[in-house]
Amino acid sequence: MSIQSGDAERGAGLLNSPKWANHNTFTVPEAAEILRISKWAAYEAAKKKKLAVIWIGRRCLVPRRSLEALLSAPAAPPTPVSASSTQPHVEAITNP
Repeated sequence: MSIQSGDAERGAGLLNSPKWANHNTFTVPEAAEILRISKWAAYEAAKKKKLAVIWIGRRCLVPRRSLEALLSAPAAPPTPVSASSTQPHVEAITNP
């Protein structure tokens, strides 16, 4: 999960919107909306501990501070893709 700087600015704007102003915790789908990622990606980020969550019984909540920290963190530079990794692997088959 990588957040670009423009996405972070828009996400921070959503976090501070009147809709979310009085919330200290968010459900994972709400956090996904703020982060502009899919609900599935948000659950995966929580599972991989890239998104801090609090479990209360069966309920999974994302603290506001976690979202604020995530949105204020510098964006990771894009990972370069080498030409060899984009080429399909082809093997010659020989008859015995």
